[in-house]
Amino acid sequence: RMAYQGGSSGYSGGAARPPAGYSYPYGYGGNASELVAPGLSQVPKAPGLPGQGAGKNAGKKANRVAAGGKWHDPTLEEWDPNDFRIFVGDLGNEVSDEGLARAFQQYQSLVKAKVVRDKQSQKGRGYGFVSFKDPLDYSKAMKEMHGKYIGNRPVKLRKSTWKDRDVQTVKKKEKKKKGPGADKTKMTNTRFKVQFS
Repeated sequence: RMAYQGGSSGYSGGAARPPAGYSYPYGYGGNASELVAPGLSQVPKAPGLPGQGAGKNAGKKANRVAAGGKWHDPTLEEWDPNDFRIFVGDLGNEVSDEGLARAFQQYQSLVKAKVVRDKQSQKGRGYGFVSFKDPLDYSKAMKEMHGKYIGNRPVKLRKSTWKDRDVQTVKKKEKKKKGPGADKTKMTNTRFKVQFS
């Protein structure tokens, strides 16, 4: 790709540059890292986003992975890693942690119930989790409570997939994929063309 470099030097393979004497808006000097609003000395960064390592979780070992990023999720430390957890969807804003726990209190091995809330507004995000020690209570709750009203809405229950985003679990799955026999399942281009042509 050819781009104009300005002056009499003509074209080169670099990015396009505006003519000499061009005035950039808001202190932008042609480099994306220089894009700063007037009065700011640097581009502000949002604290604690996945992959940044900023904020109060800096230096802690990453325990979550998704969309190519790793980060530390302190809320996972509140839960027993060996529990049987249910995702509870379609919760109304009126449902609290206590209300969710009351809805599942008939199951003896109920360990914890938590409604996920927005950090700033503290409104419910429409879902929560309940956990059990006993797998029998877990399966009974999945069958009996799916579609029951909690608050003013019928809820949808699913098996929680929190372990699928755990760093250690992802590493184990990747290791299995790379294990012996992984190449045998791959189809070469030639075999593919012969089979489907």
